[in-house]
Amino acid sequence: MMNLSHGGYIVVGATDNGQLASDADPPQKSTFDSAGLSEIV
Repeated sequence: MMNLSHGGYIVVGATDNGQLASDADPPQKSTFDSAGLSEIV
């Protein structure tokens, strides 16, 4: 994981309780571009 200094995962499509987030919009690939993420993280 290049954007997280200690490693880890970005979980997409799950609620805080680990349930499927079926009411959410599908994720867009461009949202998780490493250049854009480095500005946020």
